[in-house]
Amino acid sequence: MQKSQNFPQFDHHFYLYQEIAPVSVLVSSTFNPVDFYRFLTHEPDNLLHFPAIAFIDLKLGALDSDPENGDIGDLPYDFISILRDALISLRDKNIHSKMVDRTHTVEHPYRTIDTGIYIGNMDDLIYYPMPSAEELDRDHFEWWHSANI
Repeated sequence: MQKSQNFPQFDHHFYLYQEIAPVSVLVSSTFNPVDFYRFLTHEPDNLLHFPAIAFIDLKLGALDSDPENGDIGDLPYDFISILRDALISLRDKNIHSKMVDRTHTVEHPYRTIDTGIYIGNMDDLIYYPMPSAEELDRDHFEWWHSANI
């Protein structure tokens, strides 16, 4: 993965983030990755404020547009009912982020990473874009298939 300053277009209703450091919680949000980073690192009056953060954004599939009835497809999450409730809360209440799991281990199949990995501090946000499944299949076939077992 190569780092980039060119962030993708963000067009989701909801986002799911696995924070990696300094805490490892799973959070749903209406903030896109850049706004989520700013919210946690540049707002000192927030309940949660960090000098630096690392997180990945995870795929939501059809839950993004229909949290109540969206087909989970091949999403491997074992907390779907909790995730649905969190997304519904984001939609129906005036909140921007909702904790999904405080104790979830930081283990997700690579195929669940949506746009990439984000690492930022007060000065800068670095983005490591996740290559497409097609690119991984073409250029890193053996690793890609072993990583998704």
